[in-house]
Amino acid sequence: MSNFGDIADGIVTTLSTNMSGVQKVFDHPPDTVNAFPAVAVLVDDIDPAMNFGGNSFRSTIRLVVLVASGDDQHGFDLLYDIIDPTATTGVKYALEQSNSLNSTCDGHTLMSIENVNRREMWGGFYFAADFVIDVWKTVA
Repeated sequence: MSNFGDIADGIVTTLSTNMSGVQKVFDHPPDTVNAFPAVAVLVDDIDPAMNFGGNSFRSTIRLVVLVASGDDQHGFDLLYDIIDPTATTGVKYALEQSNSLNSTCDGHTLMSIENVNRREMWGGFYFAADFVIDVWKTVA
């Protein structure tokens, strides 16, 4: 498997193990989501100069966190809970439990939380937030 595939699997394991109540973590964009909260792991940005010239690489990975479907205020309440930086049940806390993302990278940093809203994705309407992380790895 590729390094990116390994890191995606490491994120799946890290979030599945450390994120309280998560129902499903996908290493790809799902067709539909029926159990919440759910997370889709997507490679976001790759710097070719950094990634294809040497033995190190860095990438931005987007974690799309879906907390509910439909259209009611409760979805926003769930979003606010999941983005709370002090909560011990959210994405930030889960990521902090494994700097190496289950031994698949050298480190990572949560860069931003974006697109906190109700939006249409993958054939449905979801309350979602994007957690953007920077990941780096050196390979032999």
